Amino acid sequence: MKQLTGSDAMYLFTESDGFPMHIGGVSIYDQSDCPGGRVRFKEVLAMFASRLDRSPVFRRKLAEVPLLLDKPYWIDDEDFDLEFHVRHNESYEELRVACRPATSKPRRRKAD
Repeated sequence: MKQLTGSDAMYLFTESDGFPMHIGGVSIYDQSDCPGGRVRFKEVLAMFASRLDRSPVFRRKLAEVPLLLDKPYWIDDEDFDLEFHVRHNESYEELRVACRPATSKPRRRKAD
């Protein structure tokens, strides 16, 4: 468990429906120069899974302090689902549709 810094908490508390303050990333891989000319999605997932222990920040979720009396904390997400965070899309249109909900709404939510 690690408490958010003041600046991280500021970004969290200032975001709103019309002004999300989070960032995201998209990676597009060219398979043409890999061995066999193809990488299976299961191989990509296995690569990420094998490295998750190197940076626990990727497996955390936000936990707010009751009554917002202090800055929130990052806690380990016992239900972390790698396939929810790493996705495979066949086309630009699929990618666009998949990214829209993740980037258009504020990320602030209470931990379960």
